[in-house]
Amino acid sequence: MIHDNSLTNVAEEERQDWSAISSHIFFRDTKKILYELLRVQDNDDANEGTFIALNNTPGIQFADAATKVAYFSIVISPEARIDSMKFIWSTPATSGNLRWQIDLGEGGDSDANNARTTGGTAVSTAADGTANDLNYTDVLTAGAGVNLTALRRGNLWGIKFSRLGADAADTLTNTVNLYGILIAYY
Repeated sequence: MIHDNSLTNVAEEERQDWSAISSHIFFRDTKKILYELLRVQDNDDANEGTFIALNNTPGIQFADAATKVAYFSIVISPEARIDSMKFIWSTPATSGNLRWQIDLGEGGDSDANNARTTGGTAVSTAADGTANDLNYTDVLTAGAGVNLTALRRGNLWGIKFSRLGADAADTLTNTVNLYGILIAYY
């Protein structure tokens, strides 16, 4: 039997090289995104939109040229970090701008007693050009003035969505259907 020492040495060198490399490999945690869909809550507010079901999907409908609201609530885990907060909506209109506003508050028994609020900046979002398509508009990047650092995670958050249909900047001359708010967090 012939034994080739050069092959043994190569294999040993490769093993030593690999052990040197493997001691310097760093694994980082991968971010797992979780999603939660908030549904509109009925609270008998006189300014609420009309509850509807389209294609077996419940939502709330805002009439053309009307200023109406919808309410949501959620408790975000103290360890969670919000990645996005998108409202899901559609309209039969193919053009025009939806004028809307988001207000968030934390806990408290009334707006007057709630010192930690954020949002409140009116924003216009254009219809996507296709009737009845779902639109996903990110509240955190749309210029709505939402600053989540003003709110404490682990507490109850109240979210108010308003369609500012009576505003001159709302040029979307049709109904708007709001299905919910999709929150992505990790």
